[in-house]
Amino acid sequence: MNNLPFLEENLELLLQHTDEIVQVPAYYHSRIMFAAEPKGTKRLGSALLGPFLEFWKQVPVNRAGKLLLTYELLGNTVRNLEMYRELYPDLVEKKKFPQDDLEIESGFRYKKPMPGISRYQLEDIFYRYMLQFNKQNLPMGAPLEMVVQELKEGKLLHERVSQKYGVVREKLISAVVKVTGTNDLYYVPDPTINPSHKFSPDWKPQQQPVTFRVEQEHDMRLTIYLMIEVHVRNMDVHVVTGKRLSATALNDMMLDTIAELNPLLESHGFFKQKTTTSVYGGGLEALYSAQINSPDEVLTPLYLDAFGDLIWQMYAVIKEKGLLPKRVIN
Repeated sequence: MNNLPFLEENLELLLQHTDEIVQVPAYYHSRIMFAAEPKGTKRLGSALLGPFLEFWKQVPVNRAGKLLLTYELLGNTVRNLEMYRELYPDLVEKKKFPQDDLEIESGFRYKKPMPGISRYQLEDIFYRYMLQFNKQNLPMGAPLEMVVQELKEGKLLHERVSQKYGVVREKLISAVVKVTGTNDLYYVPDPTINPSHKFSPDWKPQQQPVTFRVEQEHDMRLTIYLMIEVHVRNMDVHVVTGKRLSATALNDMMLDTIAELNPLLESHGFFKQKTTTSVYGGGLEALYSAQINSPDEVLTPLYLDAFGDLIWQMYAVIKEKGLLPKRVIN
């Protein structure tokens, strides 16, 4: 996704509303995006809107200079347009780059953008400043297009769709408790921690069998991840079922569980990302995901009730198959 042209059209509007944007989490954590971060380069691929506006609110560089350095920050740049044209004259003869006009309008070709600070020094300052905000597991933000639209509409804050992004995770938790009557059937990791979801040989079943996470992808869409982690050992199955199985039978039990869960999850819009089974030290691990275009798709009574019921049904399948260690949840 490249919304740099959109930023160019609306930069003045966003700068005018900087004070409002930095006080609203859904706006502050919106992102200006250009594809993905190019590996091995000093390019971010995306920039957090709040810090971006705070920086340029304080730095006295004209609009063209702001945009030119933003193109370079996010990776959409040709470092030396003149040299590029010399190398590929047929390719660029009729093609105009966004930087062409910006180079002239910024004045960077003829003078330093700030007294005593060269263009490349300012570019490095800008990069280092924005880099500190380029972290994983940030609070959810609204898409840039939505931010601009809502600023233009000027509705009351509680009437704006953007404000719903921050409550999706909490509403899903409440929905599960409502349907099941307990919070013992699932696990929601701290959103500031990125769990690896990998088993280690000494892993002990200390959490509920179903984990769900709500994350925001690079293109600002929301994704709900459902993770099934059941550490299965023969002694655990024996405690629950009274049966001691062969390694093959134990693995078949896990495969049967996955086979029953797949259609259940697909009927709720979740698709399988991976499944693994291991008789020795691993157990059952499965990851499913569902993408959401807007929080409005989730924040309806019908969806929330269905999600709570899904977690309950997943737990019931795992328990019915005899894979739930008795000492974790009765």
